[in-house]
Amino acid sequence: IDAGVGMVWEKNPGLARNTSGAVTAGQNFRFKLSETAEITQRVSALWPMDEFADGLYITGLGLAANVTAQTQLKAELLNTLKNRPPADVKKNDVAILLSLVYKF
Repeated sequence: IDAGVGMVWEKNPGLARNTSGAVTAGQNFRFKLSETAEITQRVSALWPMDEFADGLYITGLGLAANVTAQTQLKAELLNTLKNRPPADVKKNDVAILLSLVYKF
């Protein structure tokens, strides 16, 4: 679990830059299925201090498998939600990431 306070700068096409303080919170979880495979889960959120209702939320669920001692194949489903996006932008985005991870 993590939390923080900082700054956020947001610039969208056709709109002025918005600068605000920000509050973040998140959580990560890993569970080893075996010596070579694991499930990952994460949730994170960012709230601008000048408009808490305009939050950005990211959730993810993944599966990783070791190929060698230093490499890993990972598939992850990410869901990103912006509570108040600019006009003509969808609130939600879903992505599937396939990665080759190198640990050093």
